[in-house]
Amino acid sequence: MNGTEGVNFYVPLSNKTGLVRSPFEYPQYYLAEPWKYRIVCCYIFFLIFTGLPINLLTLLVTFKHKKLRQPLNYILVNLAVADLFMACFGFTVTFYTAWNGYFIFGPIGCAVEGFFATLGGQVALWSLVVLAIERYIVVCKPMGNFRFSATHALMGISFTWAMAFSCAAPPLFGWSRYIPEGMQCSCGPDYYTLNPDYHNESYVVYMFMVHFIIPVVVIFFSYGRLICKVREAAAQQQESASTQKAEREVTRMVILMVLGFLMAWTPYALVAFWIFTNKGADFSATLMSVPAFFSKSSSLYNPVIYVLMNKQFRNCMITTICCGKNPFGDDDVSSTWLKAEEAGVAYKFPLSLNKYLYYLADSPSFLQLAGFGFAPKGKAKKAQLVSDRARGDHRFSEYPETRVRLDVKRKMDCLGVLVAGPMARWIAHRHLQGAPLFGMAKAEKGDGVNTLYGIGDVE
Repeated sequence: MNGTEGVNFYVPLSNKTGLVRSPFEYPQYYLAEPWKYRIVCCYIFFLIFTGLPINLLTLLVTFKHKKLRQPLNYILVNLAVADLFMACFGFTVTFYTAWNGYFIFGPIGCAVEGFFATLGGQVALWSLVVLAIERYIVVCKPMGNFRFSATHALMGISFTWAMAFSCAAPPLFGWSRYIPEGMQCSCGPDYYTLNPDYHNESYVVYMFMVHFIIPVVVIFFSYGRLICKVREAAAQQQESASTQKAEREVTRMVILMVLGFLMAWTPYALVAFWIFTNKGADFSATLMSVPAFFSKSSSLYNPVIYVLMNKQFRNCMITTICCGKNPFGDDDVSSTWLKAEEAGVAYKFPLSLNKYLYYLADSPSFLQLAGFGFAPKGKAKKAQLVSDRARGDHRFSEYPETRVRLDVKRKMDCLGVLVAGPMARWIAHRHLQGAPLFGMAKAEKGDGVNTLYGIGDVE
């Protein structure tokens, strides 16, 4: 064996020269030069300095802006909480231990740090999995007109924590163990030894298959199907430049999501698995440290990819920081592109009205039969928007909670929109001629049926 195994540690260096010391008692500068530990300190400080404010801001704006407290955004909040776990209970400890050159908190501190770091990382990992599944269900509709509710969102969050505990807790109870890894200033599961008392081999196989391979397969499948759905919808409207642009944006976003996940976890998983399958092989402490520290960077680029690139979240963050104003002119109300988000995936449609687009209603033909609705401030808080092709008067559209009758006073092939409120603005779009109709409409409620009456003129 080219390493030295102790009671609670494994140092990747033979003790033939007598240099090896316990990583709980002595600086480990014989493994790496002191300047490398200073680089680790700077890197961890950067993650704390940037990741902590972004994730705290995510929680703050979600609490402050009611429109962000939608079921599909719950998992993004959960992701921010997981990243805060990593920053508070993992990064701060690693910064202090790297500054001292060894794990100064002892074996118990190592187990606690390893548990919380693993727990936060696994909650973040499974949050990305649940997010991919949610988007697949809402956009691709494998279960028909399934309505994603707060209950489903909370079930998804509970699932992420259950899976995270199933990975982080076993080493505390004898199935594997937490020991210092790499440069011995952070702790993780024992991939290095064959100690039969801890059953490390079975735990590593379990962790690699259940907590890496399965998430990769689920994410690739979900986002792969989502891209296919968007491209299928875009193919039906090849003449629409905005639809093609939306398709490219969705594809680019999905690629960023998948690459972010793979960049965070693949290097760490592969190096750990290589060490596990090559017990006793010679490897440097840096070999394991780089992937381990690189996986920690997910606490920074997770909110960048999933939150800051979400226009609604981004605008709320900017207005919160700038005391209610957006100096960049990127506010929802002032945008000449009316942007809708379905399951976190953005589609853009050009309209001459300079208003705030609240929601994009889905329909059997997806983008082709899309409708547009407006939610003015203080009104239509619970706007129920539906759309369907209306071939004449009194055409009904069945949805889980609302039936809508469109009485547009015209015999035309059009798209209809209903928004809740005393006076609802509506838009009908001629599907054949492509001429938009604008008008005012009165929305009446009765017997569970919302009826939209209105007359519009061709612009």
